[in-house]
Amino acid sequence: MSGKSIYLLLLCFAPFFGVNGQTQCIICSSRVNPECATTVDISYLSANCPNDNECATLIESNRYTMRGCASEVTNYCVNAVPLCSMCIGGNCNDRIFPLDRQICYQCVGSGCETPNETNLRPCEIYQENDGCFVAVEQTEGGSLTTYRGCTSDPVYSPAKQGCSAVGGYCIECDGSGCNTAPQSTQSTLSCVQCDSDDDYCSSPPGEIAQPCTHEVPLGRTDQCYTYRLGQGRVERGCLLDPATPSEYIQDCAEDNENCMVCSTPGCNIQPAIEPIQCIVCDESQDPDCRDLLNHHQPQQCPPGTYDAHGCYRYESNLEHNVIRGCVSDLIGTPRLNDCQMGGICKICDFDNCNSKVNFQECYSCNSGVETDCLRVQNNTRPTAICHEYMDTCAQIIQDGTRLTIRGCTHEVDAIHTHLHPFRQTCNANLCNSAIYPGFRAVCHQCADGPGCDRNGTETPEYLLPCRIFFQDDQCYSVLRNQQAVRGCISDTDANSAFCEASGELCERCVEGQGCNFRPASRPSNINCVSCQGDPACAWGFPNPTGPLCQETVWMGQRESCYVGVSPNDQVVRGCTLDPVLGCPQDHTCTHCYANNCNNVAVTRQQCIHCRSNAPGQASCAESAEDLEPRACSGDFQTFASRGCYTMRKPNNIVIRGCIRDLSYDDYHNYCSFDEEESDFCVKCLDHGCNVQPAPAKAALNHPLTFIIALIC
Repeated sequence: MSGKSIYLLLLCFAPFFGVNGQTQCIICSSRVNPECATTVDISYLSANCPNDNECATLIESNRYTMRGCASEVTNYCVNAVPLCSMCIGGNCNDRIFPLDRQICYQCVGSGCETPNETNLRPCEIYQENDGCFVAVEQTEGGSLTTYRGCTSDPVYSPAKQGCSAVGGYCIECDGSGCNTAPQSTQSTLSCVQCDSDDDYCSSPPGEIAQPCTHEVPLGRTDQCYTYRLGQGRVERGCLLDPATPSEYIQDCAEDNENCMVCSTPGCNIQPAIEPIQCIVCDESQDPDCRDLLNHHQPQQCPPGTYDAHGCYRYESNLEHNVIRGCVSDLIGTPRLNDCQMGGICKICDFDNCNSKVNFQECYSCNSGVETDCLRVQNNTRPTAICHEYMDTCAQIIQDGTRLTIRGCTHEVDAIHTHLHPFRQTCNANLCNSAIYPGFRAVCHQCADGPGCDRNGTETPEYLLPCRIFFQDDQCYSVLRNQQAVRGCISDTDANSAFCEASGELCERCVEGQGCNFRPASRPSNINCVSCQGDPACAWGFPNPTGPLCQETVWMGQRESCYVGVSPNDQVVRGCTLDPVLGCPQDHTCTHCYANNCNNVAVTRQQCIHCRSNAPGQASCAESAEDLEPRACSGDFQTFASRGCYTMRKPNNIVIRGCIRDLSYDDYHNYCSFDEEESDFCVKCLDHGCNVQPAPAKAALNHPLTFIIALIC
């Protein structure tokens, strides 16, 4: 073979080999680069495989596509069979895989209105029996956005999100490139199109229907609509016309009673005014017409017009006569104008609505102007007849000011903004009288006079809701110039500021209504141990019965017992508010707040503690001057139980300690004498005093020792 032939042969096989004769394969993962699965020409993803002459393509368990050198994906391939393909030759793994991978039009927005071949490509995620979809989203202004994609697309993809956004209007299909449906089609429906300004709109003939000229977005079905605006006014048209208000479309979709839809040409000729039934009576002929204590059968009213429709209740202040009936019966009479004005006559617009006995009446006030508005009692506040017959009463907390507003609901809502969620309505006449909200702080509120000094339970006239509403409000009481002042922490006056500045001297509370009821002053109700200069005062009182403290307890004061040390180093005990004794120096005083709680010993006896037969304490028998004293046990060491002892027992053991710690037997057998010293025991009263030698005669003089000696 000639050299030229060999050269041509190499040229033929060049595409199958890379540099230095190595095989080239497409190496990629659609998890990282979607084009690995969706693009036909992916040669730019080619790379050398130095150890292979085979390439591979496989579908991973997560449905993504992987391509690479055979040796590098072998482990994956074992698990992916049969969704794994091996091939020999340079870049042989560049084919769409598998062959049944779904192909769809894939695009969003501009250029997506109609199918375009440049948007037709394989789906990124492989899924058996995959499909395609097309969805069209319509904004409130009527503009359209189209989404096309694969059913298997990830939920985060823009096309899939568009499909989810339109819900049931996302159209799915099967088959390669099946999502070709156009963005919209011309409406073929004809509808009556008019509004309440058109004379014929209330009862139009079907033959005046006009073609709908708008485009119908994909997935939607065009409809005609009739939308009732109330009092006989109506609008009609094509529902999907971009000019149709969005609230009409929403009400129609939710089967709102104001909207009626239909789908045949010229079908939206429903009457603008539904037939209505009303109570019909005249008090001059039927005395029960005023209070309707007996049953009255409603009657069918004649057809009305958009401005003369519904039921009415009429009451003349001059004639003192109540009349109920159909508004349509008033056409052509002066009374129709009275009813439309809404003064002595009021209109309602549903069956039997004028069976409401009276016009709505509500308390109407503002707590920023009238403090009594916080709690209406004994009909003391002004009332108002509501403009609307079927109105309700309301009470709100006004946003910003936090004041209480009461009135007719329509009027309150029109003028004021409430602090969310503090708005309450009710149906009965004068029903908006309660404290609102029911859990708001109610405090005794006063600033002068003897009544303010008294126990608040004796002066209920001062018990009022706080003027400004706060959920965490508190009541307070404070003495100002020896005068009790009471109110709410939320108050913005000088007294509230004085309370804030007074710290703990201002009593605050939240426990129930009127918790700041305590009087300006009261007698003491605590007993304390009281003594001064008495030697026993420094010692404990285990079962004290101190006297009742005698001083007046003023608002803001907290009575207590104390124990302290005077400047001349005497221990004193008593009532904190006692002006005679009192706590001598604050830093030496200990306060407590229960009856006779100041009974703990200030002085605690200290004695040498040792036993001559104990290891390391042999010196205890002769002298204990080298030993350190320590405190005797107990917090309530009494004056009577003070003292130390040195005792030699019959067995010649010497013991030193606190008299209060002696056992019953040892005390009565050896140390219960009146003298300071005996044959067995030496007693002393000073701290650490029991260092003297032990009695020397105890071993010989004790009766038991004498008996033992005789026996021996």
